[in-house]
Amino acid sequence: MSQTDYQLLRQRLERLYNELLVIEQQLHPLVTRLRTVLGEYLGVEMAPPVAPAPEAPPREAPARVIVTEVPATEVPRPAPAVDPTRALLEQLIRVFAAGMKLARYTDHRFVVAPEPITYEGNVHDLGQNYDVVILSPSIDTQIEIDKPVEPNTPVVFANTFLTIDNMIVRRIYYKGVSPVLKGKMSIWAFKY
Repeated sequence: MSQTDYQLLRQRLERLYNELLVIEQQLHPLVTRLRTVLGEYLGVEMAPPVAPAPEAPPREAPARVIVTEVPATEVPRPAPAVDPTRALLEQLIRVFAAGMKLARYTDHRFVVAPEPITYEGNVHDLGQNYDVVILSPSIDTQIEIDKPVEPNTPVVFANTFLTIDNMIVRRIYYKGVSPVLKGKMSIWAFKY
């Protein structure tokens, strides 16, 4: 470790020590007040107040050692600390730029499809285009949007919710996976 690295490290440790000393001085009255209030609530006799911690004697500035034989090298500046508020705002801007919709929905519709969920399959037409649709089948069901159900369509399990967002939806095709069960399809549709 070079002499300049040692000096920089020592300065950082001294700064940390001084910051901890300030924090300790600020927290001591708070802890004393909390203990007093808690003691009053519990009915505990008050102990004599604890004398505040003696202040550390002022420290003399350490003698600086400057090495003249070594040519001065440029020490890279530490990167500025990231402000958490700024980081949060930048993250929100990235999310909004990705297409988050801030507008509330202007129209909504809730319906239990009159066509039951069967093994043969059915389709429900919403009558107009919607931006967001939430589907909840009462039995295990394969669901497709605007096209018939295919054999490799994934299964949506009974009484769970399937949310379809960022897609225009008009017709919902659904088919039960059990040949003996019939069920109902609950549909919530929203338009922005």
